[in-house]
Amino acid sequence: KLDILNSELKTTVSKINGKIAVIEEKGIIIKSIAPGLFDFPYAMNGREVFLCWREGEPRIDYWHEKDAGFAGRQKL
Repeated sequence: KLDILNSELKTTVSKINGKIAVIEEKGIIIKSIAPGLFDFPYAMNGREVFLCWREGEPRIDYWHEKDAGFAGRQKL
């Protein structure tokens, strides 16, 4: 029984890692899984910044400088 559960866990972890890889291949940065927090590279007025989305927000409404992080979020 334990071997079956261990095998199922490994399969699930592998699937999750695959989904994470697909997201990261698109340049999206996963800052947190629970709650979900994601940064999206974006060119704004000739400089690279991040659009920022947090789980529960209806759309991407915030951005921040690359070195500012979540605390530096500003409304679009």
